[in-house]
Amino acid sequence: MLTQATLHGDATGRIDLPERFDVMNSARYRIPFVRLLGSTETHSVILNFSEVTYIDSSGVGTLLAWHKTCQERGKKLVIQNCGTKVMAIFEMLAIDRILPIESRMAA
Repeated sequence: MLTQATLHGDATGRIDLPERFDVMNSARYRIPFVRLLGSTETHSVILNFSEVTYIDSSGVGTLLAWHKTCQERGKKLVIQNCGTKVMAIFEMLAIDRILPIESRMAA
């Protein structure tokens, strides 16, 4: 999967995450995230989780750090299309109470 971020006309940035958001590849998404966040046009960053089937503690840590950075800059981080397996992890860790999750995929 190509590591890139796209900015839409409604000032929403979007990053499509890979099947595994773990220690091996979460760092690849830092630069696209920083680029979106650095744009004065971006008001929110959407993380598309439609392909993600696995997330480890490094991936969760990355999400929490990104969330904090967004809050500090007055922007919003949103998770969309979260699958059942990943959602179960988020619920177990209470991440779903911290990060906005706007849509969930069916099982």
